[in-house]
Amino acid sequence: MEEGKEKVLSRVYQHPIFKASCAQSSLEARRQRINDHSLKHFEIVREYAERIYALLKERGAHFDIECSEEERALIIALAALMHDLGMGLGRKHHEIYSVLMGREILEEALEGEGERKYRIMIEILAIIANHRTSASPSTLEGEIVRLADALDIAHGRAKIPYLSPDDIHKISAESILSVEVSPGHKRAVRIVIEMKNAAGMYLVTNFLKKKIGEKIKKNMEIMVKVEEGKEVYDFSP
Repeated sequence: MEEGKEKVLSRVYQHPIFKASCAQSSLEARRQRINDHSLKHFEIVREYAERIYALLKERGAHFDIECSEEERALIIALAALMHDLGMGLGRKHHEIYSVLMGREILEEALEGEGERKYRIMIEILAIIANHRTSASPSTLEGEIVRLADALDIAHGRAKIPYLSPDDIHKISAESILSVEVSPGHKRAVRIVIEMKNAAGMYLVTNFLKKKIGEKIKKNMEIMVKVEEGKEVYDFSP
């Protein structure tokens, strides 16, 4: 594909299905009383995914999708941006709805008519289809997006609204202050999670760690800093 990533992304952002999905996902989150899965979530996940990809590439990681670097960057960006499009239709099976909606958008957003266009499209849709904790992405690129999805937990963003004040999920989500992705000391990628107190460990152990795939874990360092007591814990896989 010859077009630049930003041109393709611009067409995605302007696509009526994408716009409608962003609005509907926000509305449905309020209806279902679940945490936010609208445009802000899409963009946070894209940012984390692109950062992780860049760090892995710098360290010479072996990627699985047979494509150019430009195509790989586009695949990761689009999969991250569209992974939760189907949340506007409901949480259950939302990855299937996201694939169906994403296909309609990609058909128009990606240039060309030949096999190459559809190979790229299929790779993007495969990542979307396998981004949930219960899934097993078959590529490192897919594991990047799945992990990036789990990193949108700072400032209470993983909090499920309307839970009781003493619910552990809510307490844990409200504890997490920040999530930073940077070059690792011994491995390619270091993730540092800062939290007010140890309650944030619940999300780290029961959510984030479960989204670290077999291909990516050898490249990851995960550090947890607890503000209360100044402890530092190594959760590297």
